[in-house]
Amino acid sequence: MKVHNKWQKFIHSDVRQSTTKKIIATIVSILIAFFLALIIACSVCDTWKIFGKVIETIFNSGFKNDMIFNTLMSNMAILIVGGLAFISAYKAGLFNIGISGQMVAGATGATLICHLAGIGSGANQFVITIVSMALGAFFAAIVGTLKAYLKINEVVSSIMFNWIIYFMSILILSSPAIPRDDSQLNTRTPANDILLRMDGNSWIPLMILAGITVIFVAVILSMTVFGKKQKVVGLSNTGALAAGYNVKANQIASMAISGAIAGLLGVMLYCGYSPN
Repeated sequence: MKVHNKWQKFIHSDVRQSTTKKIIATIVSILIAFFLALIIACSVCDTWKIFGKVIETIFNSGFKNDMIFNTLMSNMAILIVGGLAFISAYKAGLFNIGISGQMVAGATGATLICHLAGIGSGANQFVITIVSMALGAFFAAIVGTLKAYLKINEVVSSIMFNWIIYFMSILILSSPAIPRDDSQLNTRTPANDILLRMDGNSWIPLMILAGITVIFVAVILSMTVFGKKQKVVGLSNTGALAAGYNVKANQIASMAISGAIAGLLGVMLYCGYSPN
């Protein structure tokens, strides 16, 4: 009975958990999912060599091979920022499934500036980041406005905008004015003064951007009046209205912040994840 009670206190949300227990529960869940996936893969392929090979790649080759390590850390930074983009809208009770489209909008903006704007070296990365975040915020704010004033479900409008942005990007990037690589299938890799690099590695600036975004979202949610209102709106629109909060403005602002972070993803992918 004691063991059962301890397990319930550790797992169930009706008992307040400490930060340490939450972290442990998250890590344990990830490890369980990881090993279950490996077991299923080994069973399907009818060989247990996969298990050892994956473990070796992660804990041995992954840290000795610079390319694998760079890819691992870059992916980690990108996924962190993607999760933060989702959380920024989710805390206000909104499901921003349009993050991929807003990211493409940001990447398209970054591409245009890289190849057409001709801005001076040194200002490139800053201008590209601001414009890309503004584009992501713009499309996300439209979705938030449709939700707030016309009661259109944000999931539906986000999916529709994903396709609109996708086809708009294809149309824009197919222009003869955009230089292409030798294969003519992709746009040309940005110049070195535009790429996000530190000591020849892309993962370092990407991790720095991810860390800044984590701090920004944490401050917004935990230390600002807007963040408190955002949580109240997410819990109950009726309760927020009764408290005198502007629910519509909060929803639009929450989606705009989420879109801005998604736009940052576009910069990270295009300027930070390009091949050397």
